[in-house]
This record gives sequence, structure tokens and C-alpha cells, in this order.
Amino acid sequence: MPPIPIIPRKILFGNPSNVLPKISPDGKYLAYIAPKDDVLNIYLTDNPKDLSSAKAITNDKVRGIRNFWWSFDHQIVYPQDKEGDEDFKLYSIDLNTGEKVTLTPFDGTTSEPVKFSPNYPNEVIISINKPDPTVFSLYRCDLKTGEINLIEENTQSFDSYFLNDDLEVCFASKLTDEAGKNVYRKVNNEWELMISYGIDDVHSSEIFSIVKEDNEELIYLIDSRDREYSAIYKINLNDPEKKLHIVAEPDNQEADINNVLTDPNTHVPLAYSVNYLRTSWNPISSEISSDLEFLKSVDGGDFTILSQTLDNTIWIVCFENDTQTAKYYLFDRSNDKCINLLFNSNPNLENYCLAKLNPIVIKSRDGLDLVSYLTLPLNKYDPYSDYKPTHPLPMVLNVHGGPWARDSFVPLRTDHQFFANRGYAVLSVNFRSSTGLGKSLLRAGNGEWGAKAHDDLIDAVNWAIDEKIAEKDKIAIYGGSYGGYAVLAGLTFTPNVFAVGVDIVGPSNLVSLLNSVPSYWKSRISELIQRIGGNPETEEGVKFLTSRSPLTFADNINKPLLICQGQNDPRVKRAESDQIVSLLTSKSIPVSYVLFNDEGHGFVRPQNRISFYAMTEKFLSKVLGGKYEEVSNDFEGANFTILNGSRSIKKFSNKIIFNESNNDTNDTNNINYINHNNDNKNNDDKNNNDDNNNDDNNNDDENNNKNNDTKKKDKKNDINNKKNKKERIQQKKLFNIKNSFDDFYIKQYVTKALDIQPNDIVLDLCAAPGGKSLAILQHLLNNNEQINNKNEGRGMLIANEINNKRFHRLLQVIKSYIPFKYHQYQIKLVKNSPMENYCYDKILVDAPCSSERHLINDQKELLMWKKSRSNNFSKKQYKILLGAVKALKVNGILVYSTCSISNLENDRVIKKILENSWVRLEVIKRKSGWEIGEETEFGWIILPDKNDGWGPMYFSILKRIEGRNFEKKNNKFYNKDGTI
Repeated sequence: MPPIPIIPRKILFGNPSNVLPKISPDGKYLAYIAPKDDVLNIYLTDNPKDLSSAKAITNDKVRGIRNFWWSFDHQIVYPQDKEGDEDFKLYSIDLNTGEKVTLTPFDGTTSEPVKFSPNYPNEVIISINKPDPTVFSLYRCDLKTGEINLIEENTQSFDSYFLNDDLEVCFASKLTDEAGKNVYRKVNNEWELMISYGIDDVHSSEIFSIVKEDNEELIYLIDSRDREYSAIYKINLNDPEKKLHIVAEPDNQEADINNVLTDPNTHVPLAYSVNYLRTSWNPISSEISSDLEFLKSVDGGDFTILSQTLDNTIWIVCFENDTQTAKYYLFDRSNDKCINLLFNSNPNLENYCLAKLNPIVIKSRDGLDLVSYLTLPLNKYDPYSDYKPTHPLPMVLNVHGGPWARDSFVPLRTDHQFFANRGYAVLSVNFRSSTGLGKSLLRAGNGEWGAKAHDDLIDAVNWAIDEKIAEKDKIAIYGGSYGGYAVLAGLTFTPNVFAVGVDIVGPSNLVSLLNSVPSYWKSRISELIQRIGGNPETEEGVKFLTSRSPLTFADNINKPLLICQGQNDPRVKRAESDQIVSLLTSKSIPVSYVLFNDEGHGFVRPQNRISFYAMTEKFLSKVLGGKYEEVSNDFEGANFTILNGSRSIKKFSNKIIFNESNNDTNDTNNINYINHNNDNKNNDDKNNNDDNNNDDNNNDDENNNKNNDTKKKDKKNDINNKKNKKERIQQKKLFNIKNSFDDFYIKQYVTKALDIQPNDIVLDLCAAPGGKSLAILQHLLNNNEQINNKNEGRGMLIANEINNKRFHRLLQVIKSYIPFKYHQYQIKLVKNSPMENYCYDKILVDAPCSSERHLINDQKELLMWKKSRSNNFSKKQYKILLGAVKALKVNGILVYSTCSISNLENDRVIKKILENSWVRLEVIKRKSGWEIGEETEFGWIILPDKNDGWGPMYFSILKRIEGRNFEKKNNKFYNKDGTI
């Protein structure tokens, strides 16, 4: 069989072409999500069967929009958070006026729509963790005006509410101390207990409909009490005993009900689906039996009904299978079952052959059935077997998150396709704790993190070895969230099983994990304690949790480990990765650690996803020997920092590659590489950091490159000055005392202008000898003293210096003044920090300059001073600053400073940047607590003759704003009028 072509990462993990179509309730409009300028936005058409007229109705520029809801009066509501922090705000767009309204403008909260109703088409009920940030209360919001009012304050720690079409609060539920769930009914404004569920039933029981039928009020619910798998029931609320009446239960049931299709108008259940190995649909109402049968014949994949019109005549249906991307259809039930293909989510992927996903059931050592999915490379199948390769292969064990979730046959497993395309077998296992497969499997996982739940994974690995699917010494473990925990557990609890691990946002310390959950998870904490098995507030619980934490056994790690973390993850906070990396490096155990600066619990931005998989496949290839796609521009637009393992991950020709050696135990300086959009590769700003040379503006390079004439003058000058040596030494000492005092306060002025906040990532670009870095850390650490001791809200300083001599001086200064505990989390010393796009919240550019301040006390400096020096330095300063502004985040602050009095090196440099950089900047003309200095065109200057001998010091404050000054085409920048 010929070689299988490599599927490009950008096709697998880039943005979809089109996705998530939803029909408006009246059927007049269709909205869907598609890229606009490489960022996902909402598109709309008034002809649902013809998308050629569709136009974008949102204009997100950064993170993209990934979900939305229709109201009943042509309003679209969508959520948006900031860089993965999950503090979601809601916005509405009125299709009739085009007006966008912010519905929940509250900082530090998260919100979600709870109920839309045809009876109140211009309103929505929203849950917000406000006024109490630990629980969600209900607000009624006008979609046109944005007016919002509290209607149900949550004073009883309810975790969910259920409303009817009159927008009346009817039911609420909350978890018990034993991790069960009580459901309450609101009667005469009082809450009455109606149903109690034990811990085993919480994940498989819920109310899904309130129905008024023949003067009776019914509720429909999925319920698993007194049975292994859930079924559909109804309760007549007029019945004093509230008896359950069976509505539907599958024959020969092997899994829970996972989806129910209801009538959009009456809310009566019409059909349900069950997902064991694959998804199957079963009708409840004969009204739609023929529709389900017809849909089964349309496409070979499993299908889901995404959206319905209010009269239920039009459905939007998604078909998916293991070897093709999602296809979306408009199904008109009223028109002789007419069905039209809308689009394919990723048509570029159709150009490649995809590998089958084989459902497999593996037995655990204690007899549980573990539903699993195996993918093999296309050219490795044994022709006499359905699921075995021709010979054992390197394998990736892909562990799902949750763990209260499950792996399924669909949607298309791009991670499986990726690894299989690179030559690996890929195995995903529904280990104990997985949901949807019955209560026994879920219950068996309670208290078994790192124990029997991990044994299930080892049993699956041994099965793959025994079946000659996996090569014993070439098995990787890979996963995110709980899957990341499983990676760390695999390399610590069973260090000889796996050859390599890739951990994505995985917790390393179960004590700190439970102590740092989001405030609005308060209602869930009892379940987390029961499921994981220990209470972090008791001595016994801490002992148990410590025994199940990979951090405790980090010494056992002896295989390559890549850890990737989201800076803003609210669930598994960055400290979970920081602390195990810190411990490993302190013990000289190799580990590579990459922080994605604008992500949370997982990687959403396609640029970050692509860069993550580029690093992952190269990392695995070095150990397992699989194929990999050569790196080209995979890191453009990504936003990450390599915090550890710089000898395993290094920068080369604008790419990141891995050294052959895994020995990076001496990585004491934690060198960072931040790779973003490499938009400016022209000669003017190429290798900007080659010019970032500053030794408190002593300009060693200038001193070391004196011409012969200057050396002769120096020698003559030294001879002449020998007569006054004692006097000059005394004057210099006196000057240094005053200069040090003045210099300290000048540093405070400059760093204060940065307005440093607790979470800020700050770059001191020209850091040596370290005075301003210390001043920055003083602000950073003082801010962080207000944060609790769980490593929440920690910012970081990246202190950059490329000259070896000055770098070691910087290192000594930091070590002398900053306690070691802060080294681990809040300062990284860097020898060459690439200036790429969107890295830092704050940047200080204390640029190399002609240094008139030093002329006061150094005759040599005076003799060296020439008019041309300012001109030469201004060119260098411009190049440095041109690179620095690219690295600034939108709304980030950059302070540019010199100790020169020359306008060439001060305002003229700022003016040139404003006129020539594609980055949009504004000058901030504000004072920040200083009383000295004169205002210039673009900043301030402090002059010795006017400020009691302080200075000279110039500084300007710049803020990056959204957009670009120019558009780049064919490596040239064009103005909006088309001129170059």
C-alpha cells in the first residue's frame, strides 16, 4: 500500500469552514458560525435554503464566538468570555435594527440564558452569579433595551432552576452534603421538597419538560432511581403522591438515555436517543417515526437534531461518523420530507482518507465492561481482522476529561485521526467514573482517582499489548483535565508502563485542586469531595488526597513529560502545573512546560491549537518514532511561553524544534520563547533583540568598540588626571551615593507608569543590571500580597538581557534581593525573548541611549560624546521599540524611557513609531503620582538643572489599541487608500 499522505495540522485543528446552523423559530432566518478574518463569527441569511446571501452580523476579532441562541422575535443571544477565564457575558443582536446590546455587563461574573419563551418574545431569563458570587440567581432581561432585573435571589444554594413558558420559576434543585440531589417545587412562593436522588442518580436524572395537557400539569423527566440505566417518566403534579409513570425505556438497554427530542411548542417528548457503542434514535410519538426512519437512510453517520422551528416543520440535522466531518442538512418535514445539504464543516478534510474508529469493549480486572474506541493507521490493518494491525504499533492512550464524561463514536475524533495519521494506534477508554453507561460504572469510580480508575487504563494498555496492537515499550499517555491528571498519574504511579506523557491542564495536587475551585462551584463541592474521596478541610481527607496526588510521587517520573497549561484556567488553575514543574526542576528531573497566555481550560484559539499539536507531534516522534509534519508557520498568531525545558524546546529559524537530548535538567534560567504572529520580517525589525543592550545605560558595547583615536585620548586623559586622583575618587563616592538615591526614585516613576496589576505578564526588555526589574517586582509582589496563598492571580516578570556579562549581573541582582519562593512563579530571566505579537500586558523599554546622565561623573563618557551618537542610538531605539510594540497585548501599556536629553532619542523615536508601525498605538498623557518633570509632545522629561539634580530621564507611555495602521500584502504595508 502506498504511503499515507500527512494531513496538515491546520486542516485538522484550524477553524471549521461553517458550523452550528440554527433555524429561527419562525423559519425565516438561518444563522450559523463561520470564520471572518480567521475568527469565528455569526453569519445570517434570510433564505435558509441558499447561503450565498449570508452576511456576518458579529465582528469578533480575537477569541471567536462558539455558541448562540435564538429568541422568539428575531434576536440572537451569544456568550463571550475573555481569554478563557469563563466569566461569560451575554450579548444580543436585533436583526431588525442591527443593534448590539450588552445584556450582562457585570465584571467578575458569569452568565447563561435559562429560558426563552414565545409568550414573551423580547425577554430572556438569565442566571448570573450575582449578587452572591458563589451561587446563581435569576434575572429577567429585555433583549431590546438590555434592562435587567433580579427576579429570584438564590439564598438556598440551588444549582439549577426550571421555568415554564410564562417565565414562572417552578422547580429548583440543589446537591446535598452526601452529594445527592433534592428537587424542590415552588408552591405559593414556598419551596416544597418533591424528589430526592442519591449520589448514584445525580448524573442520570433530570426534569426536561413542563407540559399542560387536558387541564393537567405534567412534568417529564429522565430518572434512574431503582434501575441501572435511566428511562423517561412523567409525573402528574395534581397527583398528591407524585407517582412516576413510565413513558419510554429501551429494549435490551446497555446505556442511559442521552438526548430527548421534544415538541418546541407543547414540550411533549417525541423521541429519545441512547449511546452505547453508537447513537440510536427511538420514537415515542408515532408522529415522527417515519421522519426518524427517513433520516437513518440519508447518511451513514449518527445524527443529531440541532434546531427546530416552533411549529416543528423544519429541523436542522447534523450527520457525523468516524471517517467524515459533520454535514448539516435542512429537513423540511412538511414538504414531502425534502432535505437540503447546507454545508460540510471542514470540506478540506474530505481530500484525505480518514481512519476507522472501532468500538471495542474491554474487560477490567474486576469484570467491568469498558466501552472503548480504537483507531489504527490506514495502511496498518491486518486484512484478516476488524481491529488488529499487521504488527504491534506505537500507541497513544487518549484519556478523556471529567472524569464524569465519556468518549463516543462521534463527533469526528480529530485527535484520533491526527495520531493515527502519524503512524500510531490510538485507544480511548471509558474507565470507571465515566457517565452515560449505567450507574455501576459511575459508582465504581468514587474515591478511585489514581487507583482503580487508573487500573482500568492499565488494563486497557495490557489488553492492547496482549492483542498485539501496541508495542510494549512505545506507549504514550495523553489527555486533558482529568486526562491530564491521568498522564501525571501514569508517569508517577506506574512509571514503567508509559514511554512519554503529554498533560493538558491536568491537576497535580488534589488538595490544592479542591481548595481553588471557582467560587460559583460552591454548590458542587460536596459532590467533588464524595467523588474524589477526600475533604481538604479534614486531616484524614488531606492525607487521602495527598496519597492520590501525582505531586507526592513526582520523584518517580523517569520518562519525557510535556505539560501545557492555560494561563487563565478557572477550574484547574495554573498553580497545578507550576507546582509539579517547580518540584521536578528542583530535583533535576526533566520536564517541558508551555503556558498558553490567552487560554483557559483547554485551547480554543486555532492558532494555539495548531501550535500545541505541532509541539506535541514532534515531542512524541522523538520518543515513539512516528511521522510528523515539518514546522512552517504553525506558530503564527499563537500566544504561548515556554517556562521550562528550553533545552528540549528551542527556537530555530522562527520555528520551535526539540533537541535530540532529553537532558535539560540544568535549565536554571527558565528561558522563555514567546511565538506569535511573525508579521514583520523586513530588514528594519528583523532580530530586534540583537539591539536590546542596556547596562543601566552604561553602554558597554560602545565602550568596548572605541576607535584608536579615542583610546589615545583616554590614555592622555588618564595621565592628566592622576594628579587629582584622590579628589576625583572622593567626588565620585559622594556622587554615587546621591545618584543611587535619585536613581531609585526615577526607577519608581518609570515603573509606576506601567500601572501593574496582579495578573499582569510584564516584560522588562532591557533589564540589566536589574534596578527597574526590582522596582517592577516590588509593584507586582505588593499587588499579589492581596491575593490568597493558592497562587491565584499571580503575575509574572520576564526580565530580558542578551549580553552574557550583563545577564549574569542581572541574575545576581535578582538572587540577592528577591526571595526564592517568588523565583518559581513570578520571575523568569531570559537571554533572548522574541518580540512577537500579543504576548505581554505591560512592557518596559529602558532603551540603550547616549547616556548624558553619566557625563556628570565620568570624564571618559564626556570625551566619547559625539553628535552622531544620538543619531546612531535613535536608529537602534527605533528598531527595539518597533519589535516591542508588536509583543504588547491589545489594551496593554508600554513605557519607553531613556536617560538622554536628545529629542532624537526621545520624542522623535515615539513619533517615528506612531507613523511607521502597523500596530495601532495611542499616547497616554497622564501623570501617575509624580510631581517632577516637564511635559513634551509625547511624554515627559526630567532635567537635572530643574529638578534638584535628578535626571536626565525621559519616558513616554503608549497603549496598544485594536486594529492595524496598515494592511500587509506581498510583504509590503498599504494604507487604507491603497498607497504603499
